[in-house]
Amino acid sequence: MRLQQLLLLVPLSMLLMGVDTCSDDAYDMGNSDGAPAFGSSGGSGADALPASLSSMTGDCAPIKRLRCGDPVWGDTSNYNGGATSVINGYPVSVGNYSGPEMAWVYHAEVSGEVTWRLLNPEPTWVNHDLFVLSGAMGRCLADGALARGFNEVVFDARAGEDYFLVIDGYDGDQGRFDAQLECENDAAPPAAPPTAPPPSTPLTGNSCANIQGMWATDSIEPIARCKSVLQPAIADLGWLGDSQPIESILQADLCVARGTWGYNDHPYYVLTGKVFGQTAYSSAERGIHETFWAGEDGHEHGLEDSSSVDLRNRDVSAAIIEPMGHWISEALLDKSADTLHVRRGFDPSIGSFELHNQFLARCSRF
Repeated sequence: MRLQQLLLLVPLSMLLMGVDTCSDDAYDMGNSDGAPAFGSSGGSGADALPASLSSMTGDCAPIKRLRCGDPVWGDTSNYNGGATSVINGYPVSVGNYSGPEMAWVYHAEVSGEVTWRLLNPEPTWVNHDLFVLSGAMGRCLADGALARGFNEVVFDARAGEDYFLVIDGYDGDQGRFDAQLECENDAAPPAAPPTAPPPSTPLTGNSCANIQGMWATDSIEPIARCKSVLQPAIADLGWLGDSQPIESILQADLCVARGTWGYNDHPYYVLTGKVFGQTAYSSAERGIHETFWAGEDGHEHGLEDSSSVDLRNRDVSAAIIEPMGHWISEALLDKSADTLHVRRGFDPSIGSFELHNQFLARCSRF
């Protein structure tokens, strides 16, 4: 009996002491190139620094190193995405910051004015404030706070120094956010997104030919074919939440069509075709095929009048979530301008909607 008790105590003591098998950057929740799996633009990244992210963990745990121009997004309620709930106050501000916080690191390459700001803030829904913490102590500590801002905070960065950029919820608030780091003077600004498709990747076929409806016998009538990209990547306009696209659409061939189904000729709309997109790491051809019931409530919702065909989610506060997550596409055909605004992304079912691409294309109506 004593031997059995001893054998049980050995693994228990190991559990209590902890076994450190993680790498030095275990908290940098990302892939092999250092980009985090959640809450990052997937942008150009930053130069490697001697200090690891895990060694900088103190009152907050930085997710990633940012460079000037980098956007970030996420949800402070998502502890799997880098949120922590340790800091309750800062010496530069009076107030209760009991909500979860998220943090990043900025290494100033040159001296100059830097702005850390929220994009499209909605403080009446989620009250986030911004903080800048000194990196002089080598760790992210609330006592190192230099400045606080409501929707933006401006500070003077000195070349060669680290700064922690924090988003924190006031009085327990938590939720989605979009933010961006902007610099007055930076030695290495991020590269502009590509504006022209590679000549070796033309899209083939006709998106308005042989359209697949709900049933093979359905009557399908093309409304417009859109195949000239006017803007490869558009900033967010509030569809499905707020975030920044991670892919530029260089080519597109999409068809907006009207169909009818069943004995009562119930109307619906189809958005179908192909796009060619490019991210910071790769380029690929992708297919799009969505069906929108005319006048129905919920995500798949199609409305048409003399000015537009509106295939957008009418209730952005009630996102459609499936058990394993799924792709969501929306579109708005402007008949007066003959343009198609498309927004497409992935709903991971946990956390924020991940916007993949959003673009504007020129259309020819039938």
